[in-house]
Amino acid sequence: MLATHAYALWGASFGAPSHMAGRHTAWSAPVTSTTPLVQTFWSEVDGLDSASFYARPAAGLGARSVALALVDPATGGRLVEATVPLDAPPEGRWIDWTFPPVDGNRQRPLVFEIGVPPGDPGGVQFEVTPDPGAYIAGRLYVGPREQWADLRFRTTAVRSNPWAGLTHGLGRDWPSGHALLAFVATLAVVLASLLVFLCGLTEAVRWPTQPKLPL
Repeated sequence: MLATHAYALWGASFGAPSHMAGRHTAWSAPVTSTTPLVQTFWSEVDGLDSASFYARPAAGLGARSVALALVDPATGGRLVEATVPLDAPPEGRWIDWTFPPVDGNRQRPLVFEIGVPPGDPGGVQFEVTPDPGAYIAGRLYVGPREQWADLRFRTTAVRSNPWAGLTHGLGRDWPSGHALLAFVATLAVVLASLLVFLCGLTEAVRWPTQPKLPL
């Protein structure tokens, strides 16, 4: 089986490393054991196998660990979940979460649920985009309140179909069908240009320029 590994979802572009020593950085409201964070988004590809979030301890008392879950909103079921240690400096760090590939999530809404395990009195904050609407169908909530921002995250996916990665890369801003059509049209132009060049080269070889004879 041929597998390709690439950034996936809208978190790939908006979640690329952007934390520049605290400059131009916005943070979520504190997430605690009673006020979880929920980020909705639209998945573009199958095989999601990792997610990363930039987090820092909340002021006063930082949480010891963070509970992470990827949820199917259609059923409410948790596709994958884990608890990872926070262990972040005051300025924050990336939390990298890897898990077995999740299939069947192409062109479907998904939800990240992030909280602090029960019994941990601390809190954590996550880096967010400066404005909402960063992701298709994206909404960010901390507790019951919607936030005027979106969670900044990055994801990867492993795919058995190399064409899926190609159409995804072309189609980040287009429907995948249009992206594939654009690729085919571009390929046709390149092949046609190459054919014209080869035909011209063949003619030049077949009919060389006759040398001028001396008078």
